[in-house]
Amino acid sequence: MELNGIGINLEELQRNRQVLKQRQAKLAQEANEVLGKPISLNSPQQVSQAIFQTLKLQPKHTWTGRSGQMSTSSWALQHMKDQHEFIRIVLGTSDRTQYHKHTL
Repeated sequence: MELNGIGINLEELQRNRQVLKQRQAKLAQEANEVLGKPISLNSPQQVSQAIFQTLKLQPKHTWTGRSGQMSTSSWALQHMKDQHEFIRIVLGTSDRTQYHKHTL
């Protein structure tokens, strides 16, 4: 495989890219509506602030990230998903973006 490479269907790849971008935009719009203000779901700091300061939600367990902020990892949020619709929206994006800029 290293010598021959692999085949990629570029048309299918472009279609998938568009579908993922549309889904991400829809989830971002839903998050903005639930919070009542704009937020970047790609920003762990903004997500953390929205969950723990704006919505004043309490984690079932306390996890902090490297920055000392409460963790917004998918694993940590899975334990909080029943507390608010916003967390379910964030989890809908986390599998695709991992809260980092991702080239689609």
